[in-house]
Amino acid sequence: MIKLMSTLRNLFILTVYRAPAGNFNLFLKRVDDILKSLYSADLKIIICGDININYLTEGDRKKPT
Repeated sequence: MIKLMSTLRNLFILTVYRAPAGNFNLFLKRVDDILKSLYSADLKIIICGDININYLTEGDRKKPT
């Protein structure tokens, strides 16, 4: 994690990785917990990384909730 602060904007960059065989629901729960702990109205959060969802197969993981 990287937190950048300036007089113009507070920016937090969060990188995530989920192993292909990892528990998807647990991954989402932990990311949600992290975002809830970081949330601030004046903080911009960028999430980047690899969540290993195969968009070539049908499934509910790739649908927005």
